[in-house]
Amino acid sequence: MSDLFFESEGQKFLRPSAANTLQFYAKQAQVSDPDLLSALALTEQGKTGYELGFGVGSKRWFGMKAQFMGAANQVKLTEDRFQQEMGRPPVDSSGKYLPEFLQYFSWGGKALGLKESSSRGYAPLGVDNDPSGLNANHFPNLERIYRSMTKRK
Repeated sequence: MSDLFFESEGQKFLRPSAANTLQFYAKQAQVSDPDLLSALALTEQGKTGYELGFGVGSKRWFGMKAQFMGAANQVKLTEDRFQQEMGRPPVDSSGKYLPEFLQYFSWGGKALGLKESSSRGYAPLGVDNDPSGLNANHFPNLERIYRSMTKRK
């Protein structure tokens, strides 16, 4: 398990220092709700250096700082694409992400029925680098973790 997490009573949590760092990069990238980055880290739980599963296999994105910056920038880019392609903001009136946005983020625009979309998704379905189909779990897990985090506040 990466240094980002700790376990308590069988549940994994982000260490406060990691959560604070994610919040910093989320604010820098102007992400609507920084909790999504924490939920993404808990969803991915990647090996050391690839904690957020961002750019796996690419030395360019290796390391915690690069992972945090890359993920925050990807969330913001996906927010902008969602707004443009769907014609509505990715968040509700309370500033929390819509389920449709989380699905769009995970699986891309085609998952929402868009024939043409600039978003492939963070964990697109049916891609060659996912031969066992694990990406099918990304959206349900991300949404469950994100909703549980936002209920605690």
